Amino acid sequence: MDCCCKRGETRELIIEADIGADPIWCKHCRCNLDIEDLPISQGLMDQLESWSAQYGKWIDWEKEQLLPHAAQQEFAYNEGGYTLLHKLQAELCSTYSIQFIPGSTVDEYEAL
Repeated sequence: MDCCCKRGETRELIIEADIGADPIWCKHCRCNLDIEDLPISQGLMDQLESWSAQYGKWIDWEKEQLLPHAAQQEFAYNEGGYTLLHKLQAELCSTYSIQFIPGSTVDEYEAL
């Protein structure tokens, strides 16, 4: 898959959600990769995009504070990420090495 690394491609991916970005990243250069370039089913692509769009639903962005039950919501969100990791690994077989980085915004907000 094309990325920003010196080699211009990577076989090591990270699944990590962020606002306004596809949830697939190069493990080495941290370049955000286009999910449509992955050889995966449309169904899985839709699931990844839907999951990514839910990122941060436990945060009141206007007030910059956590919503009630934020920890439980983020935990459930991360569980969904692990499920998608396994689905992605199954579809890509051994072509790519894939790691999931769970969200930690609740911990970050609580540390403030």
